Amino acid sequence: MNIECRTLLYHMMKNRPNGMRREEAISALSIPDSDPDIDRIRNALLEQLEKTDVASFLSACKDAALHHFEEEKI
Repeated sequence: MNIECRTLLYHMMKNRPNGMRREEAISALSIPDSDPDIDRIRNALLEQLEKTDVASFLSACKDAALHHFEEEKI
Protein backbone atom coordinates (compact mmCIF):
# COMPACT_ATOMS: atom_id res chain seq x y z
CA MET A 1 0.00 0.00 0.00
CA ASN A 2 1.47 3.37 -0.95
CA ILE A 3 2.04 6.14 1.58
CA GLU A 4 -0.96 8.17 0.42
CA CYS A 5 -3.40 5.29 0.88
CA ARG A 6 -1.82 4.35 4.21
CA THR A 7 -2.16 7.93 5.43
CA LEU A 8 -5.81 8.13 4.38
CA LEU A 9 -6.56 4.81 6.08
CA TYR A 10 -4.80 5.97 9.26
CA HIS A 11 -6.82 9.20 9.37
CA MET A 12 -10.04 7.27 8.79
CA MET A 13 -9.21 5.06 11.79
CA LYS A 14 -8.17 8.05 13.90
CA ASN A 15 -11.58 9.65 13.35
CA ARG A 16 -13.36 6.48 14.53
CA PRO A 17 -12.20 5.82 18.11
CA ASN A 18 -14.66 2.93 18.50
CA GLY A 19 -13.11 1.08 15.58
CA MET A 20 -13.97 0.66 11.94
CA ARG A 21 -15.14 -2.47 10.18
CA ARG A 22 -14.06 -3.23 6.62
CA GLU A 23 -17.60 -2.65 5.35
CA GLU A 24 -17.74 0.77 7.03
CA ALA A 25 -14.43 1.77 5.45
CA ILE A 26 -15.62 0.71 2.00
CA SER A 27 -18.90 2.56 2.49
CA ALA A 28 -17.10 5.76 3.57
CA LEU A 29 -14.68 5.52 0.64
CA SER A 30 -17.55 5.08 -1.82
CA ILE A 31 -18.42 8.78 -1.52
CA PRO A 32 -16.49 10.82 -4.14
CA ASP A 33 -14.44 13.84 -3.04
CA SER A 34 -14.55 17.19 -4.81
CA ASP A 35 -10.74 17.50 -4.70
CA PRO A 36 -9.37 15.47 -7.64
CA ASP A 37 -6.11 14.59 -5.84
CA ILE A 38 -7.89 13.32 -2.74
CA ASP A 39 -10.43 11.52 -4.91
CA ARG A 40 -7.61 9.70 -6.71
CA ILE A 41 -6.21 8.50 -3.37
CA ARG A 42 -9.71 7.63 -2.11
CA ASN A 43 -10.40 5.57 -5.21
CA ALA A 44 -7.03 3.76 -5.01
CA LEU A 45 -7.63 2.83 -1.37
CA LEU A 46 -11.21 1.77 -2.14
CA GLU A 47 -10.01 -0.55 -4.91
CA GLN A 48 -7.46 -2.12 -2.56
CA LEU A 49 -9.92 -2.63 0.30
CA GLU A 50 -12.58 -4.14 -1.96
CA LYS A 51 -10.08 -6.90 -2.84
CA THR A 52 -9.22 -7.74 0.78
CA ASP A 53 -10.76 -10.06 3.32
CA VAL A 54 -11.28 -9.06 6.96
CA ALA A 55 -7.89 -10.39 8.11
CA SER A 56 -6.07 -8.49 5.36
CA PHE A 57 -8.05 -5.35 6.20
CA LEU A 58 -7.04 -5.57 9.87
CA SER A 59 -3.44 -6.13 8.83
CA ALA A 60 -3.57 -3.05 6.57
CA CYS A 61 -4.99 -0.97 9.45
CA LYS A 62 -2.22 -2.14 11.77
CA ASP A 63 0.39 -1.43 9.09
CA ALA A 64 -1.02 2.06 8.48
CA ALA A 65 -0.86 2.91 12.18
CA LEU A 66 2.66 1.53 12.60
CA HIS A 67 3.97 3.43 9.58
CA HIS A 68 2.29 6.63 10.78
CA PHE A 69 3.97 6.45 14.19
CA GLU A 70 7.34 5.58 12.63
CA GLU A 71 7.08 8.60 10.33
CA GLU A 72 6.18 10.85 13.29
CA LYS A 73 9.45 9.88 15.02
CA ILE A 74 11.53 11.15 12.09
